[in-house]
Amino acid sequence: MGKILITYILILFCCKASYAETPTADLRGKPNWQLRGMARSALRMNDHHQAAIFLEELYRRDASNTHVGMQLGNIYMETRQYRNAKDIFKKIYESDPRSQLEARFNYAFLLKMFQEYEDALEHFELLRMRARRIPGNHITRERVENLIQGCNMAIAHRDTMVHTKIERLGSTINTKQPKTGVIIINNNEFIYGSARKNTPEIIKLDKPYEPVMQFYSANFDNDQWTSNPETPAPFFNLNNYDTGRGAFSPDKQRFYISGCQTRFDGKTICHLFVSKYDNGEWSQPEKLGPTVNNPEYTSTQPTVGTTFDTNLEVLYFISDRPGGAGGMDIWFSVYNKRTGEYQQAQNAGVFINTPQDEVTPFYDVTSRRLYFSSNGLPGYGGFDIFYTEGALVTWQPPVNLGKPINSSWDDTGFVKAGDWGFLTSNRHIEYSENHIFFTPDIYKFSRTDELFMISDINIELNQLKETRSFFNHSVKKKRIFKDVVNFEE
Repeated sequence: MGKILITYILILFCCKASYAETPTADLRGKPNWQLRGMARSALRMNDHHQAAIFLEELYRRDASNTHVGMQLGNIYMETRQYRNAKDIFKKIYESDPRSQLEARFNYAFLLKMFQEYEDALEHFELLRMRARRIPGNHITRERVENLIQGCNMAIAHRDTMVHTKIERLGSTINTKQPKTGVIIINNNEFIYGSARKNTPEIIKLDKPYEPVMQFYSANFDNDQWTSNPETPAPFFNLNNYDTGRGAFSPDKQRFYISGCQTRFDGKTICHLFVSKYDNGEWSQPEKLGPTVNNPEYTSTQPTVGTTFDTNLEVLYFISDRPGGAGGMDIWFSVYNKRTGEYQQAQNAGVFINTPQDEVTPFYDVTSRRLYFSSNGLPGYGGFDIFYTEGALVTWQPPVNLGKPINSSWDDTGFVKAGDWGFLTSNRHIEYSENHIFFTPDIYKFSRTDELFMISDINIELNQLKETRSFFNHSVKKKRIFKDVVNFEE
C-alpha cells in the first residue's frame, strides 16, 4: 500500500481498465500457475479488475499464501473496498505478527480509517520501533509518527459541538457515478465533474479510448439541486479527453482545464489546457507547452494564485513527475500576463509536499491561502484537508481544518466562498452486490450560529487555537505541522 488511493488523485478513478472479462466460473478448472501468470499480466497493465478476479480465486484455494493475500488486499485498497482489505490484512498479520509488519501497518491504517483509534495506536506504537525492518521505503518512522499524531488528535477531540454544518447533496448530484472537484459560480450554481451517463464499468483497453468524465452544471432551485450535462464556455468537454476539473485565473481572463487519457498500458496521463477570453468570447482550449506539461507524467488539478507583482500569477497543479518529494506533489509555473509566457514548472517544496500524496489544491485569492489535501501529514483518516499561507516555495506550517470538514476517510476537493463551500468525500457508504464501496460524493459546508453535535472524533472548530502547541511536530527541514483550526480564521 505504497500510495493509498492513487486512483483518487487522477480524474479516472471511476472505472476499471480491462482487456477482457473472465467469468469466475471459468477459472475453477485452471491450474494455479496459469492463474498466477494471468494475474501478473493484469497487474502489469494496471488492470485491477481482472487481477482481483484471478487473485480472489488463488486466495480461495490457498488462504495461507500471504503474497497473494497482500496483492489482493492492496487492490481492494485501490478500489476502495476497505472492509475486504481490512479483513485480509488482519488475517495475514495474525498469521505471523512478528514478521508480517507490512500487513500489520495496512491493518492499523484501516483501523484508523474505521475510527478504531485506540486499537490502531497499539499497532502504530510497535511499528514505530520496527519501521526499518519493513521492506521498501514507503513505510517510514516519520510516516508512522504522523499516523500516531493523527490518532491522538482524533481521540483528544471526541464528542464535541460545532458551528459548522455539513450536508451531502441529494441524489440528483450524488449519483452512483464518481464526482470530482467543484467550481463555484455563485450561491446557486456550480460546475463539477462526473462520469457520463451510461458509462461502462469496465474500460476495454483493446478498444479506442472514449472519454468517461465531463463537466456538469448544478443549479439550486425550489430547495433542490439539479444537474445538467450542458455547460457554457469555458467549461469545454475536450474531444478524446476526460475533463471535469478546472480553475479560473484571478482576473477571469483564462480558464485552465485538466484533460486525461488512459493509455494502452492502463496508465492514466493528464495534461493542462488553457482557454482565453478575448473580444467577449472564450477560445478553444490549447494544450500548455513543455514548461508546464511533461508528456510522460501527469499534470492536473489546476488552481491559480497571485504574487507581489500584479503582472504575474501562479498556476499551481499536481504532478507525479521526477524531482518531487514523492507520490503526487504540488508544482507551480509562474505566468507573465505581459508576455504570455509560462516559466519552467517547479516543485512547491518540502514545507507542504510529503513522501506521500498531495492533491486538489485550491488557492483562495481573498485570504491568500492555499488549501490542499494530503495523506502524508497528521490527520484523521486517509486524505485530510489542510491550508497554508505563502507562495511559490515558501510556506507556513500546514494546518489541519479539523472536524467536520475532515473525516476518517478521504476528504479532497475543498473550495470556499466566504464562510461556505464544498468538498468531496467518500465518507458515505455504498453497497453493491457483495461489496461495500466508499464512493466520493459532494458535500456542502457552512458556518452557522446553530450548534451541531458531532459524535466520536469531531472538533470544536472555534476553540482550537489553544490546543495547537500540544500537537506541534517538527521534522526534516523545519517542516512543522499544526493540528486543527477553524476554516474561517
